[in-house]
Amino acid sequence: MSIPVLVAGPDASAGEFAEETRTLVVNRGGALILLKHSLRPDDQLRIFNLISDAAADFRVVGPTSAAHDGSAEWGVEYLKDGMNIWGIDFPPGSEEDKAHASALLECQGCTKKFFWPLTLVEIEVLESTGVIQNFCSHCDNQTSWIHADPAHRPAQLPLLSNAQPQTDSGDERREKKRLLMRLPIMVRNQKGETESTQTENMSQADLAVSLELKLAVGDYVTVVCPLTDTGRNLERSAKVLRKDSFSAKDRVLYGLRFASAPQAGN
Repeated sequence: MSIPVLVAGPDASAGEFAEETRTLVVNRGGALILLKHSLRPDDQLRIFNLISDAAADFRVVGPTSAAHDGSAEWGVEYLKDGMNIWGIDFPPGSEEDKAHASALLECQGCTKKFFWPLTLVEIEVLESTGVIQNFCSHCDNQTSWIHADPAHRPAQLPLLSNAQPQTDSGDERREKKRLLMRLPIMVRNQKGETESTQTENMSQADLAVSLELKLAVGDYVTVVCPLTDTGRNLERSAKVLRKDSFSAKDRVLYGLRFASAPQAGN
């Protein structure tokens, strides 16, 4: 299903990015998306549904096709269970589905074999490329895992980025709330004064940003984040919850809470 989305996150080679694109497939676990920017397995992204303005945080599972025409397909899944920004009611997975969503995989780092339970998006990535990223307790790191049975492996495994993915285990990874992303942002106060800069960090409900604008705790501002030169910019109202003086001249670090965060849950 093709849904227009805005994707923000870290580029594997060029810092943070914001790109307007579309989904190729959506399901209750995540989606397949088409991107020009390069990613790494386990990267964290913020994805905005440009139809409903709903947003959620995702992790990159892996590529589902090699890059072509400057774009590549990537599988992403929700960082938090139970999220749904697609505006579609998915039937719950049956116990039989869960029992069959597993595979005997082998770590390419130490050849350890493990019977992994798989998410819907991990199944899609594994069937498309033959490799997924998972935490290996023996290697004590995120490593590439392939089918233990050579008969199920593709003739050629895809080349992934040389950059090291995060080393968190699955449970720790999915509990992360705040993304340390420096994304372009525009803040407008109640007088209509604006300032464009970058976020210090952000989560589903709030963000931190340093500004020269003079704001008071309790003020409401309008936020556009990520701010893009082309495509659609999403304006949201936010409340100033805290302020801390910066050593930098005339700048203050503000903590903002979105006043009406998009509803991404069921």
